[in-house]
Amino acid sequence: RPVVLDADGLNALAQLESGHLELRAPVILTPHVGEYQRLAKRMNIAAEPDDQTTAAEALAQAYGCVVVLKSANTVVSDGVTTIEIDTGGVVLATGGSGDVLTGIIAGTLAQFGVGCSKNLVDAAVVGVHIHARAGQLFEAANGNTGMIATDLLCRIPEAISSLKRDSNG
Repeated sequence: RPVVLDADGLNALAQLESGHLELRAPVILTPHVGEYQRLAKRMNIAAEPDDQTTAAEALAQAYGCVVVLKSANTVVSDGVTTIEIDTGGVVLATGGSGDVLTGIIAGTLAQFGVGCSKNLVDAAVVGVHIHARAGQLFEAANGNTGMIATDLLCRIPEAISSLKRDSNG
């Protein structure tokens, strides 16, 4: 089964002497810039995080996984296919928001069923779009400050419905 690593999972990975996972599972890593820097240092990756595309691709190639590099924009890469998503915003820069994103990605991945391992990039991209839309919905109603992670949770169903309407219309 696939594994989605965030926060302490990423910190633990960065502390492994070999820098490599000893898992036989497909993996999605969801680092923010600071976590990226620790992982990149462990793997001797020179790509700077301000060049998000190159950084995400290099990390994905080094670990043989999918990377969701979170910053002002979010970049999803498996080292070959790279997609930049710029629909997030400052409203998402709050504690726990990344945890919500990880949960959305894991939930989206599970919906692909038995063959989900073939859809890691798709699940990550869909998860990032849902997360960003939930943030936009909060911002439209409340402005871009004061959001807490649970504010995102209650907007996930509306975000999914909104994205479905957009893709059908």
